[in-house]
Amino acid sequence: MKYTKIIIISLFCFFLFNAIQLPATSKVLTGEVSFDWTFKNQEERDKTINYYYNLLFENVQKTIDTKEFAENKKDKDRNLNEYFIKNNILSLQDRKLTGFYIFKKILYCYAIKYENKKKNIYYYDAMGTLRYFDILEKPYNEYPYKASQYDASGKLKGVTYYIAEDDQYAFKADGKFYCRWYQDKCYDKKAKVIITRKIQE
Repeated sequence: MKYTKIIIISLFCFFLFNAIQLPATSKVLTGEVSFDWTFKNQEERDKTINYYYNLLFENVQKTIDTKEFAENKKDKDRNLNEYFIKNNILSLQDRKLTGFYIFKKILYCYAIKYENKKKNIYYYDAMGTLRYFDILEKPYNEYPYKASQYDASGKLKGVTYYIAEDDQYAFKADGKFYCRWYQDKCYDKKAKVIITRKIQE
């Protein structure tokens, strides 16, 4: 029973990490994003999905050397970061934080973006142990870009294409389409809303 709970929580965290929306440091320079996902027919949506699949999985790495994030396997500033998150102090001089809560008050995991490592995002559980690690092809405030997410063992968990801060196409590691994120809603391949997220200003 204990291990079942751990697996459920891990999966829950993974899907929420795809929904992450950290505080922005600059406005999108690629222009206004138009949203037409709900107006496309299924054939058009499938064509779009195939386009982004080919774009994302052409040279994707299925595994990475854990040495890439070895220094960050434990959050050395865990207590301080949790204090900042709980007090809604999310944008610091050297890093940006986002917390994820159960029942809106129990912090169970959080993410860190470091200003000197703008091509990476680190995801920790409430005990300060690294669970997921993102590798971005460009700095997180320069759109568009690809992002690959790996677990603590270095295995690929998902790939996302960021068109803009609030517009992404997300795929699972096996290549299956997960969703199209637009603003606060996540749409599946049939344009049905399957999850929502809180967008931070």
